[in-house]
Amino acid sequence: MFSALRFGRMSITVGTYPPSSVPPVISSAFDPDSVAQEDLAIAQFQAYQNNTGLIANYTGRFNQFLPLYKLGQLPASAAPTVPDGYVVSVTVAQDGNFNIALVRQGSPVCDALPLPSLGTQLPAPGAPNVIHVGKALGGNWWSCGQDDTFASGKTTPPVVADDGTPGMFEKFAAPVGNGWYLKVG
Repeated sequence: MFSALRFGRMSITVGTYPPSSVPPVISSAFDPDSVAQEDLAIAQFQAYQNNTGLIANYTGRFNQFLPLYKLGQLPASAAPTVPDGYVVSVTVAQDGNFNIALVRQGSPVCDALPLPSLGTQLPAPGAPNVIHVGKALGGNWWSCGQDDTFASGKTTPPVVADDGTPGMFEKFAAPVGNGWYLKVG
């Protein structure tokens, strides 16, 4: 969002270039007649570039965190935090000299990315004794899920197959793949 301020012959545009979620903050001591419009525009563009980099960095760190979170290897408290954004600060000294600076403000540069629900989370790969009775194959036979590590020749406690069929199943080994389950109870 841009707004133009007119002071005599000088026009100052206040806003980010291009617009971002973090508008620049200009101190109350700002004297628009003493600041060149192009200096302010350059500072606003630099704030935009820095904020874009912060957002990209945060998104990358979140995307690295997410798979480990889904596997249960990292808690939700380990999620990366959203960094504070850059804003343009203009200060004017008593002698009329001014300073334009980029500063980190207290508000986040973007909204935090949401954490997914872990209600359908799969166990970590290779976890021992994972029972995963897959799809019905016909008769009393079911496939094994890809993450199944239950020992062949053993009978499961009461479980529910992927298709919703409850029961106890005996695991049979296969030369290729995880094997099959036979419904025995």
